[in-house]
Amino acid sequence: KSSAASDVYKRQALLCVVVIAAKAQEVKKLMSSFEVTERATGAHVVVKSPYRNNSELFDNADSAPDMQFMVPGMKKPLALHQKIMEATSNFVYQLLEPKQTHKNKDSATRKWEFDANTEVDRRALEKVLRFCYGVEMDVGTKDGECSAVIAVLCQLDVICVDEVVAKLSNFAVEEARKDLVVGVELLKAIGHHQECCTQRCTLDKRLTPIVLTAKNIKEHFDLVVNNCLMMIPAKYLDVTEYGEAHTKYSEFHVRVQYVKTHKEEMETEEKQDVMMRCDWTKLESAELKELDELGVVDPRNMLSMYHTVLELSLIHISEPTRHLRI
Repeated sequence: KSSAASDVYKRQALLCVVVIAAKAQEVKKLMSSFEVTERATGAHVVVKSPYRNNSELFDNADSAPDMQFMVPGMKKPLALHQKIMEATSNFVYQLLEPKQTHKNKDSATRKWEFDANTEVDRRALEKVLRFCYGVEMDVGTKDGECSAVIAVLCQLDVICVDEVVAKLSNFAVEEARKDLVVGVELLKAIGHHQECCTQRCTLDKRLTPIVLTAKNIKEHFDLVVNNCLMMIPAKYLDVTEYGEAHTKYSEFHVRVQYVKTHKEEMETEEKQDVMMRCDWTKLESAELKELDELGVVDPRNMLSMYHTVLELSLIHISEPTRHLRI
């Protein structure tokens, strides 16, 4: 009997995979409708939903909902429908018990497991849920809304996630090219939405060469360095294009500023890693002194660095006169 039950379960699982694959193909055909519009508050993109329009059922207590969706920060749970959400979200499909009856008097209660601490995150979640109910999504770049929506799409793992994420990412990149302020806002928001830094979505890698350039650092230092680079993870220091050496736009000086900005939350090892990633052999004596005063490098290593830089300086000085000794 157990063997027979196992075979039935395997056939059901295979059927589910086939159904999901079929839905994905159907959605791809429907995703051709994609519009970009300009609004008074900035650029917005409108994505028409490929799903059946059930907008009148969304969060409607009179529509026989059988799923209470609890979201941190929202006053009351959202009243949803299991069949609609199972058909549009792989995450919800996995979340619900396979044999749970939809006619149960007590509706299923599920809690949103991801971050929804900000108003932007909660607004993005509601937009994507409505999208699953057939409502078009109006997505803007203000306050990093675009990256928040991408994050929710990936978290819910909606059937058409790859197509929609690709289109939203392209929209975000184009807007960042038009307006540096938009690029900065998006890059800062991505720090809170790690779904934008994956193989599925590489929005962070596409934005960094647009925002973190030597030209932008020199011409818009306060915006790009003080209000962006200092507010995002240290890993972005490694992909930044810096200005001339021995200026405030140089890699060394920007890294020093980063360590000073985050001195309270960074461990000594982290600070040392940030500083030792720049080419310290090309530093001048004043810069070496500044590095020493940071207190992130062991005194013995610091002394060794002084000697190395001094030797390289002497070699550099003697190079022009070498021909005189021949």
